[in-house]
Amino acid sequence: MIEAFIFDMDGTLVDNMHYHDLAWQATLKDFGIDLPLDAVMKKAYGINVEALERFFGFALSPEMVADFSFKKENLYRQIYTPHLKPINGMIEFLEAARLENIPMAIATGSAWRNTNLVVDTINIRHYFKTIITAEQVTHGKPHPESFLEAARRINVSPKNCMVFEDVPNGARAAFNAGMDCTFITTTYPAFLAGSISSVVHCANDYTKLSISEIRSSSN
Repeated sequence: MIEAFIFDMDGTLVDNMHYHDLAWQATLKDFGIDLPLDAVMKKAYGINVEALERFFGFALSPEMVADFSFKKENLYRQIYTPHLKPINGMIEFLEAARLENIPMAIATGSAWRNTNLVVDTINIRHYFKTIITAEQVTHGKPHPESFLEAARRINVSPKNCMVFEDVPNGARAAFNAGMDCTFITTTYPAFLAGSISSVVHCANDYTKLSISEIRSSSN
């Protein structure tokens, strides 16, 4: 039986991944790397220090990582904030889970400023017992660290947690954590998650997701 829900944030609680990719593309260009958006999407995952090593081909100094991240994240917030809204049905889903006393957490690869922007703008902080951000982990997804830390903090066994994700690497992180996954198709189509054995549900948004079905399903 599923006892707890762990949510990714970007693309899962809000449909914002396109704006992250645009910010990555523009900031990379400022640093001398000019790539089409689809090429950016293939490498811009995990925490920033990991993604930057993929783009540059070598490990950047902490100062360069900090400089790049500051510029990229500021640009992201600037271009995304006017469009910030919850994914359809998400607020109602969280409220229904709260009424059933299901402990919930966020485990995101985003920085804390980005996370605060989302959870406070759409007023959902009170639904979550804990929030894991990029600053609190060493490894980004598909490494399971953030999901396992969230499960530890809410005191629920990983096998009894359902992860909500929007990207294949997030679903793989759920698998690596020993958790099942509900895949939200805001960023990638369902067929890309079909081969990942952790995925037990796929949905366009939260409007038709049933908490009772999710709680009783597992691989």
